[in-house]
Amino acid sequence: MPVAVVVTHSDVLDGCGTPVGYRRHVRHRERPCRACCGANADATAVWRLYRDALVGREPAEALPTRHRHRLVAELHSDGLTDHEIAAHTRMTTYTAARIRAGLGLLPNRPSATSTRGVA
Repeated sequence: MPVAVVVTHSDVLDGCGTPVGYRRHVRHRERPCRACCGANADATAVWRLYRDALVGREPAEALPTRHRHRLVAELHSDGLTDHEIAAHTRMTTYTAARIRAGLGLLPNRPSATSTRGVA
């Protein structure tokens, strides 16, 4: 005879252990499980690192690869050259250019002023 399993929280929908799962617990006024709390803390830490790298307080190498690529794309869209991106993020010009090229972006031309400037 099959045993009935009762699920008391929302871990079935998106799975626990993700920031989405954490928010679902909170939304349903449940105590978040340990896996969701850990995932939310990790996501918050990465977001803070990204914010600090964006303003030049942290080196880009502290970020996970996909966030580092997003940072280069955002700085490129602000009009920064590879050299300016490298100085701002504390990476080499070669690395900044390689990431930019990997994203399929054309190099920006140097200008007298840029939106963010060099840190």
